[in-house]
Amino acid sequence: MLSFAFRQVMEFNQNRIHRIFQLIRLMKVPPFRTKEQLGESVGCTVRSIYRYIHLLEDLGFVVKDDLEGRLWLEGGDVHGGLTPNEIEFVVQILTASAPNHALATSIVRKLSAEEQTDTTSESIAEASHMRVLEQCTAAIENRLQLVLVGYASAHSGSIRDRLVEPVSFVHNYQSLSAFEVISGQMKLFKLHRVADAVMTTQPFEHENAHLQMQTDCFGFAWRADQPARFIEMHLSLRAGLVLQEEHPRTKDYISPSSDAEGFDIRVPVADYRAPGRFVKGWGAADAVARGDEGFLAFLVSKPASTPAGDSPPTALDS
Repeated sequence: MLSFAFRQVMEFNQNRIHRIFQLIRLMKVPPFRTKEQLGESVGCTVRSIYRYIHLLEDLGFVVKDDLEGRLWLEGGDVHGGLTPNEIEFVVQILTASAPNHALATSIVRKLSAEEQTDTTSESIAEASHMRVLEQCTAAIENRLQLVLVGYASAHSGSIRDRLVEPVSFVHNYQSLSAFEVISGQMKLFKLHRVADAVMTTQPFEHENAHLQMQTDCFGFAWRADQPARFIEMHLSLRAGLVLQEEHPRTKDYISPSSDAEGFDIRVPVADYRAPGRFVKGWGAADAVARGDEGFLAFLVSKPASTPAGDSPPTALDS
């Protein structure tokens, strides 16, 4: 039987490794964070973040920053910076602390001698993402509340934990439809903006408020019980092709124009801002709005002021 002191050391090292994996993922995918925000996201001090950054540099990563102090990683190949003894130590920790965990098994396999060349930062980031998916899936199945750790919201400009009751995955598992307890609203959370997810033991308390969420082609979302607004545009050949590249889901709503070269599109939206920016960015020669009345009014109003519908969409926390 393991001694209490040894179990404490094992738990400490396991948490340290988990934080390193979290940092790799957070510093590889936008939105990027400052040292203070990274510390909040992974649950450690700024001093620890400095130590972890030095360790990442020792592992072969290049740490970049901008004028606002946000950090990100370039390059890096984990196996190239680990000695055989270090790899063996990591394998021992994962095997002892999580012998039946799918992610631990995957990491151990990738750290093994025959697959060392495949152990890149991308594979570790993917393992971290899979843990988030597993925790969300388990919370949905067991009807338990979930903490989205260090969620970065572009809407509020904040990075903080969110206590939610997860309902379902949306848009090919890229977002989570969930009831946020503190705001009392259904929202969509982009999973690549989550540092970690932790399932609690607290059962759902607000199931009567759970609703399905859906996203429009531009990434904005609304409750399934709220009607969408349909906007219409005529686009030049060039603008139509770019629209489909930037927003692939518009392909189902776009068709060749019957009276001129280019495309016509009639698409449901939850918010006018994204299509409005697109129209204004091209100009009248390439993009002409034809409806609805709310969209036409939005285009001549102040930018990003009025969403589609009578109230802002309750949806994507982005």
